[in-house]
Formats: sequence, C-alpha cells, structure tokens
Amino acid sequence: GCTTVCTVEITEPVEVGCTINGFTNPLCAGDATGTISVTGAGGTGMLMYSLDGATPQTSGTFNMVAAGLHTITVTDVNGCAAIQTVQLATYDNPAITTINVEDTKCNEDDGSIDIFVTGGTPNYQYSIDGGMNFQGGNSFNGLPGGVYGVVIEDFTGCQVVGEVTINSTDSPIITDLILKDP
Repeated sequence: GCTTVCTVEITEPVEVGCTINGFTNPLCAGDATGTISVTGAGGTGMLMYSLDGATPQTSGTFNMVAAGLHTITVTDVNGCAAIQTVQLATYDNPAITTINVEDTKCNEDDGSIDIFVTGGTPNYQYSIDGGMNFQGGNSFNGLPGGVYGVVIEDFTGCQVVGEVTINSTDSPIITDLILKDP
C-alpha cells in the first residue's frame, strides 16, 4: 500500500473582454457608410467578432454599417463571450422646401429659379444641370425656357434631386395683316 498524492491546479482563462476603439457615423440618411472598430482580449484561443449576430469574422473592424444600435459580440474557442453596443447616428438629408420659378417673357433668356433648402449639413451647393456644375448661391437668373435638373448637395456630400420647368411665353404673332389706305 503505497499512496501518491498529486496536486492539480485548475486555472480559468482570463475573461473575454471587448473595447470599442472607435466608430464613424454614416454620412447620409439611408446610407451604410459607417464603421465600427473593436478589440477583443482574454479568453482562450482565437477570438471571433460578430456584428448584430452575423457570421463571425477574425477582424474587429466592421465597414458599411448603417445608422442604429449595433451589438458586437467577441467570442473565444470555448464559447465565452463579451458584448458591447454602439449607436451610430444619422443625419437628415437636405430637403427642397420651395422652388420659385419665373417664366421667360417673349422667348427671352430672362427666366429664373430660386431654390430653398432645409436639413442636411450646411453649406449647400446648388446645381440646375443635373449635378454637372455647382454654385454656392441658391438663385439662377438669365435662363431660357426648358426643363432643369436640380441637385442640392450639403457639406457632407448628401444630395437631394428634383426637376423644374421654366415655361417660355411666345412673342405675339400677327396672323392677319390688313392694310388700309389713309
């Protein structure tokens, strides 16, 4: 009867942790241009990162994220996890509130467009040629009759588009000419 005593120490791994490194909000309402970056620590083995329950990935960086409340889960090989939440904000896109149009008179190039905008992030840029050329002012003068593609772009690059028509009034036309002798 010999007896041997063995001492075994059972240690727990360091708890899984998750630190938010940073995030960027989406630029425009409805865009998925935000980013979230987190770092995991502790646990056992390779850590995996998941955004909103999606398929886990090896990187703690998430791109193309929409506005809203997001849950990041960091999991080790034993299924131990840490959870963090991040709220990405959204900004209002610019909105056209009013477009004042002055039609041409007698087919002259004297029409005008004045555009009024709210929302978004000032300073606004205005275009009436579908976004080919922009200017800082909201008034366009000396315009011929026709259809104009209005594009407003705010400071962050968010855009709103519309269309406006300047009507052209014709010059009077003499249809019958009656000459009388004096």
